[in-house]
Amino acid sequence: MIIKKCGVRDFSAALGNRKIVAFGASILMQVISDNYKELGLEEKVSYIIDNDPNKNGTKYQLGQSMKDIHSPDYLLNDNLENIAILLASDAYAYEMYRQLEDKKELENVPCFCLSTMLMSNVDDTCEHMDIPSTQNIPKIIHCFWFSGDEKDDLSKRCMESWRKYCPDYEIKEWNTTNYDVTKNPYMYEAFKARKWAYVTDYARLDMVHEYGGFYFDLDLELVKSIDPLLGASFVAGFGPIRDVELAAFGAEKGFAVVAKFLKGYEDRVFDPGQKLTLKDVQPLYIGKIMERMGFEINGKYQNREGVVLLPRDSFSPRNWFTGEVSVEQTSYGIHHCAGGWASREENKKKQQNMMSAREIFT
Repeated sequence: MIIKKCGVRDFSAALGNRKIVAFGASILMQVISDNYKELGLEEKVSYIIDNDPNKNGTKYQLGQSMKDIHSPDYLLNDNLENIAILLASDAYAYEMYRQLEDKKELENVPCFCLSTMLMSNVDDTCEHMDIPSTQNIPKIIHCFWFSGDEKDDLSKRCMESWRKYCPDYEIKEWNTTNYDVTKNPYMYEAFKARKWAYVTDYARLDMVHEYGGFYFDLDLELVKSIDPLLGASFVAGFGPIRDVELAAFGAEKGFAVVAKFLKGYEDRVFDPGQKLTLKDVQPLYIGKIMERMGFEINGKYQNREGVVLLPRDSFSPRNWFTGEVSVEQTSYGIHHCAGGWASREENKKKQQNMMSAREIFT
């Protein structure tokens, strides 16, 4: 194969007129197709190949289109002069490359890696931030600890960073003794299943709406004061795949945008028996709402009448694929992603895989 070392911006030029055969019927590609529309994946992907025999002959939804899924051998019978391969998984990209690299039939076929294209992409910085110097958001930091276990060292370090850089902020820690986890059915079902990240999805919005202030995940470490953000009515940052992360966000008391987010949880159902995936996480749900509000899901700084979206490096200067952290001058904090919806074992395997893939594709 011909290894293509390109980023998001030069992908279309590097692809030319070839059609894409995507390797891996991954949820990641569905999300990236929605969040990185400039890649044109819905239009350019012709079909999918996948190693899972149960997927052979089934359909895969990409945007509004349905694509056929075939076994990898199907690729070898295609017109190889007109195709390019896109490794569409993050957890298995390196293994996919190794599976295909020795096939002589593919020696002149271009090969792209979706994950390495994303990890090298920087959409924007907030150097041109235009938030007024007034104070609209109260100096409160909310956090949650529902498990009842002793906090780990990272959580303690992160809370200490809040005290260091925001010494005049009130820290409100919520748990089962001072917060009613039964007030929303989605939250309560997640609580009974001990899925703390999903419990907090509702609770963080609830408390910021009631009191105003900021919410921080307990794996959110500050690196400087957040005072410059106090003039916003609502502020949050993009995550590493243009997801609107609420690991760190702030708002005025009773702000309408937070109320809109909360209302969406009135009809949501948490099924403890369902295998939760990337598409189930809150940042993608919030991003869809903000897109309907007129925001562009493009990773760039935006301020619409006091509702502010910050670039990724503001609170998420961590490489989602490899786990490496690169704090910038414009960073306010680091979301370490220590908990959440994916297991540590899954994350570790993905990171090892992506470091190997990066050596080849960057």
